[in-house]
Amino acid sequence: VGIVRRIVEPGVNGFIVDRTPEAFTAALARLHAMPLAELQAMGAAARAAAERHDWAIKAEPWRTCLRGAMATARAA
Repeated sequence: VGIVRRIVEPGVNGFIVDRTPEAFTAALARLHAMPLAELQAMGAAARAAAERHDWAIKAEPWRTCLRGAMATARAA
């Protein structure tokens, strides 16, 4: 959805899987075969990627932009 391909690095912090039963089955089999340490590293990398895109972080640049636009509109 949206920016998934910009956030998910296949095999590093997750997988991008086609929406078919076969694709999900293959992805689950791949995960099941991975060593625990690798799964934990992938989970940590996924969390770090998600945290970089947290709305609490992303909202401030938008807030600044909108305030600037409103100030410019008022001045015009």
